Amino acid sequence: MLIIRKEQMDVFEAEAVRSFEARVAEHLKKKFPKHCEAMGDEALTKVVESGRERAATYGLQGERSVRLYLELMLMLGSGFDQDPQLPWAAAALGNRELGDESARIDALYRQVGEFAIRTAGPNNEYLNRTLSALPEERPEGYVGSGASNFEDYMLHRLTMLYPEKVEAVGREPLRVLIRRGVAGARRTGLTTEPGVILYVCLMFFLGAGFDGDPQFKWAADILNDKTLEEPDKKAARLREAATAFLKRFLA
Repeated sequence: MLIIRKEQMDVFEAEAVRSFEARVAEHLKKKFPKHCEAMGDEALTKVVESGRERAATYGLQGERSVRLYLELMLMLGSGFDQDPQLPWAAAALGNRELGDESARIDALYRQVGEFAIRTAGPNNEYLNRTLSALPEERPEGYVGSGASNFEDYMLHRLTMLYPEKVEAVGREPLRVLIRRGVAGARRTGLTTEPGVILYVCLMFFLGAGFDGDPQFKWAADILNDKTLEEPDKKAARLREAATAFLKRFLA
C-alpha cells in the first residue's frame, strides 16, 4: 500500500500553489502588460501571493475566483476591499445572499466594470486625459486658494483633476478619504501642505492603501526612509517617483 506522509502532502500542496501563482502572474502580464512591466516581476509575485491570501478571507479559493480578485487588485489597488472610495466592494464580497464564491466575484466584477465605464470613459479617454495631465499638475495650495477648509480645497482640486471619478465615488466617501490621507501623510512624515496634498492625491489615484501596496513599492521605500527627515525633500522624492512610475505606465 502506498502511504503518503504529511510532509509529502505539504510539498505537493506548495508546488500546486506555486504553479497556480505562476499561471496567474502570466495571465496578468498579458491582460495588464504596461502595469505589470511598470511594477516589475518581484512586485508582481508579491501582489499575486498577497492577493491569493486576501481572496481566501472572503472564501474565494477557486482558481477563477482568485484570478478575478487579482485583476481587481490591479485595477483598483491591492487594498480595494478596504478603500473608502469603494464601500460597495467589500459589501459584495461578503454578501452570501448573492450565492457561492463565483456568483459573488462575478457580481463585484460587473459593478467594477460599470464603475470603470463611468470613471475611465469610452476607450479610457477620461483616465488617459487625467493621467497625462498629472505630471504637470502644480496646485496653488490651500492657503492661497480661498477655500474655507482643507477638505473643501481637496475636493475642489480632485474635481478639477478628475471630475468623472469624483462624481462616481461621491463627495462623502472622498471626505473620508481626505481625512485619512491627512492622518496618513503626517504619520509618514509628510507634514507640509504640498506633502499632504500629494499623499491624498496618490490615495485617490492609486488606492487608499497605496503606501503599503506591493504594486507601488517605491512609495513605501520613500515614506519609510529614515534618512529623509525633511518633509519637503520626502515629498519631492515621492512626487518624482510617482511621476516616473506614471511615465512608464503611459509609455
